Amino acid sequence: MDCLHREIREETELAVTIRRPVEAVSWQNAAGKDRFAVYYDCATDESGVSLSDEHTESEWTSKAIACERLSEVQATATRRATEPEAIE
Repeated sequence: MDCLHREIREETELAVTIRRPVEAVSWQNAAGKDRFAVYYDCATDESGVSLSDEHTESEWTSKAIACERLSEVQATATRRATEPEAIE
């Protein structure tokens, strides 16, 4: 989990609590390379995002709007992470 904490901190300057994995998926990208991703339920009390040079914008939004904008896998992970029984 240290890598995930570090990556989030480097890209957003947010300190997060990592709760649990909510989705895992593997696929091949357009170049035929195998890829694997794990999506985690994370929480923070912070609202100020300071982006790294890798990003140009950010936005806090509702779950419904986020799910409209995300891929199906990302939307599924978002719904699973925000189910009432999943929140501690």
